[in-house]
Amino acid sequence: MKNKGTALIAIILVILAVIVIAAGAYYLGMKNAQTPTPASNTQIQPPSSFSPSSRNAQPSPVNGTSGNTTTNSTLASLPIMFPVWASTEIANYFNTIARPTDVAIINYMNAQMIPSITKGQKMVVFPSWITAQTQLSTLKGQVQIIAYDPEHWGQTPSSEQTNLVATVQQAQQQAHQYGFTFLVVPDVQFDMQYASQIAPYADLYIIQGQNFQRLTSTYQSSIGRIAQMVHSANAKTQIWAQVTTSLSVDQMITDYAAVQNNINGMAFWENQAGFPTLQQYISAIRP
Repeated sequence: MKNKGTALIAIILVILAVIVIAAGAYYLGMKNAQTPTPASNTQIQPPSSFSPSSRNAQPSPVNGTSGNTTTNSTLASLPIMFPVWASTEIANYFNTIARPTDVAIINYMNAQMIPSITKGQKMVVFPSWITAQTQLSTLKGQVQIIAYDPEHWGQTPSSEQTNLVATVQQAQQQAHQYGFTFLVVPDVQFDMQYASQIAPYADLYIIQGQNFQRLTSTYQSSIGRIAQMVHSANAKTQIWAQVTTSLSVDQMITDYAAVQNNINGMAFWENQAGFPTLQQYISAIRP
């Protein structure tokens, strides 16, 4: 019995040893399975710091030029227009840089500037068609484009504001009668009300985008929406998007790059103080 008891104890000890060894092996196997093995030694780089300009869909321009070569090429190919006011300096600059499709904007009250423009095309702008129709015969042969600028202001007679579509139709007929190209440049409120109704009578259409230009995404969506309204009504109308020179050159490039596929030209509204910025922008896109 003693031998049998000793043998039984030995068997039990062997069984316990086997259980301990098996449990240890299981534990080590589970631990190794839960420990990930790096795929490589490459470290994940943190994203670059966010800045307000990164909200824009287009790449942020650097030093007055866009980071996209295609964007530079497209903007460089678009015609431009800007007012020369009563400034010999601005008129001379226009003559220096103008291509045949570029347009000098001349306010009807500065008609004495017409002979100063010797390159590109000349356009006279009227905020009142009542005033414009009395001067068409005088301007025939001197300028190529007549522009009508109806807005919610005192310079556009209330009779024209309340009958805008009929006024634009009459303006187009009379402008064409004298051989002019006809451009319309309504304020944004008129755009939203009547763009699709007046577009059929417009050879050229300026969208006054200066109210949207401080945020590129807003500029892009607003210009795109109005452009769609115009082209849905008249696919032949050429659309020019406008900005002011109150922003930086980089921001102007970014805004125009965002709408370059919706427009046929770039229109600038600058005063004398903004003239240097305009020069910098043109130098940036037409080096």
